[in-house]
Amino acid sequence: MDINEDSLKNVGYSVLKTLYKQLELDKFWKNIRKKTSIQYDLEAVFQLLVFSRILYPGSKMDTFNKKDIYFEKMEGFTLKDIYKALDIFDKYDTRLQKWIYEHSAPICERDMSVSYFDCTNYYFDIGRSDMDTFDDNGKPVDKKGKSAELKYRKRGPEKNHRPDSIVEMGLLMDRNGIPLAFDLFPGNESEKVHMRPIINRVKNEFHSGRVIFVADRGLNTSDNIYYLNGDNKADYNPRDGYVYGQSVRGADAEFKAWVLGGGYKTEKLKDDDGNEVTFIHKSRIHPKTIQVNVTIPGQKKKKKKSVSFDQKQMAYYSEKYAKKQKRDREIMIARAKDLISHPKKYGRVTAAGSGLWRVCTEHCI
Repeated sequence: MDINEDSLKNVGYSVLKTLYKQLELDKFWKNIRKKTSIQYDLEAVFQLLVFSRILYPGSKMDTFNKKDIYFEKMEGFTLKDIYKALDIFDKYDTRLQKWIYEHSAPICERDMSVSYFDCTNYYFDIGRSDMDTFDDNGKPVDKKGKSAELKYRKRGPEKNHRPDSIVEMGLLMDRNGIPLAFDLFPGNESEKVHMRPIINRVKNEFHSGRVIFVADRGLNTSDNIYYLNGDNKADYNPRDGYVYGQSVRGADAEFKAWVLGGGYKTEKLKDDDGNEVTFIHKSRIHPKTIQVNVTIPGQKKKKKKSVSFDQKQMAYYSEKYAKKQKRDREIMIARAKDLISHPKKYGRVTAAGSGLWRVCTEHCI
């Protein structure tokens, strides 16, 4: 050891390495490398990126510069090789997801009876969005005119309400909250249409049984409902089910009247900590008519079709959620009042949401 060398080494990553070995991720990438002419150690690159993303999240350069902090040597590649390896990881990402699912069964229980889906996004500090090139048929092509994928970094509904170029990610988890599969898509595309492809892939490659999919109200679309559940007219429906949130304020008059009417049941239940909570709820099976998009043979444009289906609807009151909503409102009103008193403290981003309350508070105070 040199005089100026840092003798402090991380040995705690051995816990991660045990899981890494149990999933046989080393075997996966070594098999991939055999099929290529890659000279550097592809598996060592992947191992370093996985451990560092968990323990020392940072850029690829920062990760490479800190590789000597691990007790075992991380070698057999350069920083340039790390950047090259990213294309290989992207090429085999769906195959890797399936591998992890299959090899995780001996380690933990994978319960697919219920799955949770949600989306997030990642922003990029770049001057402008990625620009696509299309052929005469509207298909994306590269500089040589060959077929290519759409570029991902596009302006869209960014989580922090900034006008940045973003890439969106959809993640599907099992009942225990363990990730099953993910997918990336351009930032200017709606997350609503990307739920079905990832579900279809999981059903075909991972698990073919009946699944209840849980998602927020942003994914509550007619097409997604009909895709999962069909018309739900039979006494027994072998197709998948769903649990979506529904805004009462944005619903039709009939639904509002039902929610605000009587007929609620009150039950005393125990939460995970053993505390008693009051659960107030009611439900019904109600016929609905929705408009779904259908493909007409020989036509590019989809056509709307009216479909009648039976939907189980449930309304409930949660004291815990009501307290959270009250607290959120109080915080937002306080910010709005502060915005009135000190407008120079806030920019367009930091004042997001408070401006709506400002209109009320200016007239209500």
